[in-house]
Amino acid sequence: MRIITTFLSLFILMLPLQAKKTKTVEIKLIETSDVHGMFFPINYMTGKPIDGTLARVSSYVKAERKKYGNNLILLENGDLLQGQPTNYYWNFINTKEPNICATIINYMGYDAQNFGNHDVDALLLYNQRSYDWGDIQPKRTQGIAGRLSYTYDRRYVGEFNFGFNGSENFAKGHRFGFFPSIALGWLLSEEHFMEPYKQQLSKFKIRASVGSVGNDDIGGSRRFAYLTTINSNAPGYNFGYEGGTYFSGVQEGEVGVQDLTWERSLKANAGLEIG
Repeated sequence: MRIITTFLSLFILMLPLQAKKTKTVEIKLIETSDVHGMFFPINYMTGKPIDGTLARVSSYVKAERKKYGNNLILLENGDLLQGQPTNYYWNFINTKEPNICATIINYMGYDAQNFGNHDVDALLLYNQRSYDWGDIQPKRTQGIAGRLSYTYDRRYVGEFNFGFNGSENFAKGHRFGFFPSIALGWLLSEEHFMEPYKQQLSKFKIRASVGSVGNDDIGGSRRFAYLTTINSNAPGYNFGYEGGTYFSGVQEGEVGVQDLTWERSLKANAGLEIG
């Protein structure tokens, strides 16, 4: 089991009424990883006592919380739900009672944790914008964006993104477009066979992505391109005695395109990240 301790000094700018003051806040981060079910100071497979357990970490965290209070952040970075028979019993046999892992996490007061080798991240965002430049009607857009990513064992990464966007420039039935993308990554630097080269190559990642993007900008100052415009100030004519009376003409302007919709492009990207 690994324990990583980090200190952060944050400089917070306080703004009282009279003068500016700077306050330094020290935050301590404690991270555990590769626990493998080592909750108690004994190996249930060998029957021998062991040192690297959450029981000992808990005592350490309690002592540090007396110093830092709420400025101590406790993080768990994976491999918690496997390993010792304790995990097997609570994961597969006694499944009706609260899992011992969840109980210990709550008891120790973890602020964030990963379970096992799996890391899932999701985002759903709604956006609606109104641009008012003094025109008769503001320009408006509306849409939903989402992301779902999955990482296994900090080595294999998959991510799906999408945008479902609407534009005023198109007629009903053509205003919204769906633009998905997918990305895959492989961190070779986290593989066991790369351990001998960790000092020379701390990060080696292969990644690739492909996705659809859209554009609703039809160029110029044109809006509502599905509507045909009428020019009421077209060249007119003079009439009457000596042509002293003038009327302006009316003519068809830009022709509306009813089935006009998003311009689409397919983009692909592949690369290496080496550090």
